[in-house]
Amino acid sequence: MSTRWVFASRIVIVALTGMPLGAGASESALDSLLRPPQYDDPSISPDGTYLALSYRLEDRSVLTVVDRATMKVTAGINPGKDRFVEGVSWANDNRLFITTSMRSGSIEQPWLMATTFAVDANGRNRSSFEAEIIDLLPQDSEHVLIRQCTKRVGFGCMTEVRRMPIDFRGNGERLALGPHPNSAFMADAQGRVRFAWGWDDDDRQWLSQMEGDGKQATWKTINDEAQSGVEIIPLGTSRDSRLAYLRSERLDGPDAIETFEFATGARETIYRHDRVDPVWTIWSADGVEPIGTTLNTGLPSMVFWNEAHPDAVFLREIEKAFPGELAQVEGFTRNGEQALVTVTSDREPGRFYLIERSSGKVVLLNKRRPWLDSSRLGRTRPAEITARDGVALSGFVTLPPGQAERNLPMVVLPHGGPYKIYDTWGFDEDVQILAAHSYAVLRVNFRGSGGYGRAFVESGYREWGAKMQDDLTDATRWATSTGLADPARVCIYGGSYGGYAALMGVVREPDLYRCAAASAAPTDLDIMWRWGDIQRSRSGRAYLERAIGRDPAELAKRSPTRRAGEIKSALMIVHGEHDYRVSPQHGEAMRNALDAAGKDYIGFFPRNETHGVFGAENRKIYYRQLLEFLRTSLAPPAGAATPTRAADDSSAPSSAQTEPQKR
Repeated sequence: MSTRWVFASRIVIVALTGMPLGAGASESALDSLLRPPQYDDPSISPDGTYLALSYRLEDRSVLTVVDRATMKVTAGINPGKDRFVEGVSWANDNRLFITTSMRSGSIEQPWLMATTFAVDANGRNRSSFEAEIIDLLPQDSEHVLIRQCTKRVGFGCMTEVRRMPIDFRGNGERLALGPHPNSAFMADAQGRVRFAWGWDDDDRQWLSQMEGDGKQATWKTINDEAQSGVEIIPLGTSRDSRLAYLRSERLDGPDAIETFEFATGARETIYRHDRVDPVWTIWSADGVEPIGTTLNTGLPSMVFWNEAHPDAVFLREIEKAFPGELAQVEGFTRNGEQALVTVTSDREPGRFYLIERSSGKVVLLNKRRPWLDSSRLGRTRPAEITARDGVALSGFVTLPPGQAERNLPMVVLPHGGPYKIYDTWGFDEDVQILAAHSYAVLRVNFRGSGGYGRAFVESGYREWGAKMQDDLTDATRWATSTGLADPARVCIYGGSYGGYAALMGVVREPDLYRCAAASAAPTDLDIMWRWGDIQRSRSGRAYLERAIGRDPAELAKRSPTRRAGEIKSALMIVHGEHDYRVSPQHGEAMRNALDAAGKDYIGFFPRNETHGVFGAENRKIYYRQLLEFLRTSLAPPAGAATPTRAADDSSAPSSAQTEPQKR
């Protein structure tokens, strides 16, 4: 496959022949936003000789490797039909590791493959292996550290760390065997294994430190959540391997960044925000040590342990070069001279740049979705809301482009999870689809959400349909009371837990929401104890005990199926018939309850989908149907009409089943 290079001043744009950079004139806003990213996974070799970028085709993605000096393609790595590149890393100056996902059978959702592929930059010397790479050993170009399962046990498997040559010939050298099943590992800057951690079968986290070397090595427990009540996760070590950096929960308030001294076990807090948790670790240019973290403040921000660190100074310069956006370094060359940077924002899904440190020269490599015009997308701004009991809630409002910021039809979009998941300011496909069709979008990090400390997460335990729902109600009323949203034209829509919250929203607040759309929603909390993959493990049952409890009366009270007769709003129900997480029994139970109550609804129940809608054709049907549902449900009151099902799409695959509106 040939490659075309377009030069414009100091900007280089890469495009594969035959794939236009702009959307066709006839392409709708929906079709444009539903097109998957065309380019992704940018990476640069440690010596800066090669760039790699994945390119999406209809039924696969292909990794292209380019020689920067000649601007010629050295390899096109094609994983095959229904396989997609998910991650790329450089073992040394010439060899890459590639992870992929694969669609299997009739199921549309791709699954991450356990096999990692290795290949030289010229496309030769290919090999594969089943192991997780845990450390690329930047200071050792011939070896990597891998994590492997050595023995299956009742709760997963016993894992070990091996030091392997990058061609994966031979068995390598075992460095450590985990102290508990499913151990994860972290090595220091010299490649010595220092920590193991994981979760037990009661879903409690543990962290252990390795003491000694070789056969004399032993594991010492540093944290046991069952005793401390908190989780502690290692992030990395200092350059001299004297200290480790830990992300440490607190019983109250946000998480902290601590240092841990290996010799003495002494811990010291070096950073803690007053409201939000640390999010992503920021590494030194050579990838050896953590130097800072990003924060999920309204607009994302960075902090450094030492602002005078040369790499921190450079990253601040990059930050200033992209005001109003988030610039994240994906990787540096070994000498720190070239930085590969991804820039995102609320309206930008991703642009890839190569930045030269000494000169400040910036080269645009490409964009994830080059056909999108950010000026025609909705702007997102942070929102601070106070719940009825005084709890401070953070959220985001996205405004439809070109619309007045008053009296708008609005969609409330609760996130899934619900625990430890949280909404952020960045580009969101669902949000932009709604904004492009003239809806304001409100998202709120209700209690139980992540990002604000352990106590905030736990404040959502056993609050399904209760205080967690109150937070969404209070946020909706805030939006209508400020004049942003038309109180007569508000809908609530979500997936997974967000779908549950949508259904409970119209159960508990029948006059607040004109409609609700729920995808892959748990509709009966008692079913969660009997179906789906969560209840199959001891750790999953421990989670359910904390999350929803077992009280039959409470489970019934907080289940939409048991309260279907109270619903007055228009409804749309979506559920994949191969949903492994929230079993199809939930969708069936909700349909039966609505039928019994004589309630109309619009349904979409694709036979080839799992926990969500992944297939390209199914997604078109789903979103067209959703937008038609919103259009009819949120029409101005004077012209309001009973919602009708979207017309059947003749392009629907035979495996997709749509359920007509019930009468």
